[in-house]
Amino acid sequence: NQTGPDQFLVSPGGQFLVSLDSCGQPFRPRPQNPTQTYCSQPACQRARKRDWQRAKRASDPDYRANDQAAQRTWAQAHPRVFAPGGRVTPTTWHATAGRRGRATPGAGRQG
Repeated sequence: NQTGPDQFLVSPGGQFLVSLDSCGQPFRPRPQNPTQTYCSQPACQRARKRDWQRAKRASDPDYRANDQAAQRTWAQAHPRVFAPGGRVTPTTWHATAGRRGRATPGAGRQG
């Protein structure tokens, strides 16, 4: 095993990569992206997106400003989430599902 400058472990022959920043499970990178550092597991993909967004916010002032504006817009449209005592819990989230135009999880199941 070799440790590269980007925190990878490469197996002998370079067949597998292990990203030390995500799940740490060995995986075979796609031929289209031989420098792939995250596997396809949902948790690793979330970590990849989160890392990309963090780097983008740090390096791109336009992206950061747009992200902040989008968060402000969402917060203004959902004032109860941030109001004292108005925190949305899983119970209130499911109870208001119909008003939000979504089906309540488990609705329609025969028990």
